[in-house]
Amino acid sequence: MKEENKMNDAKKEVCTIDKETMTRLRDKLRPRLIEYLDREQIPYDARTLIRCPHCGEQATAYDDGTWYCNGFTGCQKQGDVVDYAMTVMGKGEADVLRYLCRMFGLKITELEFVTSDEVMDMEFSEPVYVVENLIPRGLSLFCGQSKIGKSWLALWLAHHISTGQAVWGFPVRQCEVMYLCLEDTLDRLQRRLVEVTGGESGRIYLATQAEIMGSGLEEQLTGFLTAHPDVGLVIIDTLQKIRELKSEQCSYAGDYNAMSRLKTIADRFGVAVLAVHHTRKANSVDPFQRVSGTTGLMGSADSTFVLLKDERAGSELKLFGTGRDVRDLELGLCFRHNPVDWVLTESSVGQFKPSRDRELKAIAAFVTRTHSWEGTATALTERLAAADPALLLAPNAVTRILNAAGGVLEKQYGFTCRPRRDGNTKLLQLSAAKGPVS
Repeated sequence: MKEENKMNDAKKEVCTIDKETMTRLRDKLRPRLIEYLDREQIPYDARTLIRCPHCGEQATAYDDGTWYCNGFTGCQKQGDVVDYAMTVMGKGEADVLRYLCRMFGLKITELEFVTSDEVMDMEFSEPVYVVENLIPRGLSLFCGQSKIGKSWLALWLAHHISTGQAVWGFPVRQCEVMYLCLEDTLDRLQRRLVEVTGGESGRIYLATQAEIMGSGLEEQLTGFLTAHPDVGLVIIDTLQKIRELKSEQCSYAGDYNAMSRLKTIADRFGVAVLAVHHTRKANSVDPFQRVSGTTGLMGSADSTFVLLKDERAGSELKLFGTGRDVRDLELGLCFRHNPVDWVLTESSVGQFKPSRDRELKAIAAFVTRTHSWEGTATALTERLAAADPALLLAPNAVTRILNAAGGVLEKQYGFTCRPRRDGNTKLLQLSAAKGPVS
């Protein structure tokens, strides 16, 4: 189920490697099948007997680096190391080639590029969230002052996400959770779990010990996520517990490298990784300036959250958030006991307003009148010009504006747009949203 969701939700690959280069790289990578299985901690019974990545039945690995599914009930598919990795990772050929080349130290000497027109004509899916508009897939940094309840909040989030309960009104994509609680003991976790869950929880996996990065952590997480494909959130409490201890790692390059390793795992498995970290003691008007360490931490993370408390003995806190797929937000929270709960007291979430708001509102008005419509971009521009002669748009411009705003069309403008092809003709299917515009 997780693999299916990952394939459905993943953004379409931007293929910028030419076919000749792809062929050359695949020829170089083909003999690395068994080495790839070893590095990725993918079990196999013998050098010549592996598991088919599609159906899990027995497959044979040949000396030329290819494999063939030959199980009695197998799918009889075949391929090389790139095909194997594409299925396991749920990514396209170009992305997998880049990943494998970096793994084995092979250089891609050709500069990859696309034109601006090609980018504007691309169609992407919306970002995928574990908690809608709050915690996206990828790497998030969750920082807070010492002993103000970061671990309580992390466990509370794990419980809500594993049971599918909304978080402060944000819908949740229910999934299993891996919680590396590296500053706790099992007896303390038992007490906290009962207080947070009331004795009934979703599937949360707990680990109180883990290796540090560069000394086994990556392999531990890779093996665990491979064996547990329904895990959608990994919480690491705390980041410092898995950091390398060398002094040179406490630099911008060290911080960025550490976060990049976690981000690679998050992106590979299509999960959200939430790394708990501390803030510095020095005050700052900008809460994100209080993140302990260099700007390399925030620079590599997809999103960052900072939890602050004005009064040590108080129960009122502020949660600030920002990120690539997270609108700037400020949430007022109240930490309550008996039972443990984090209550939302106030909320301020920034709204994304597309730069082509006027054009999108005109299209929304057209869809409201027609309820549903299908036709070419040229026909759409003619209908829009008939309603507003001052709105002069080229057909390709309309398509590109819709592509760029695809993630907010339904919520902010009340309609959906789904392109389809009829032979060589590209059609736009516009439909009014079923529910109210938020």
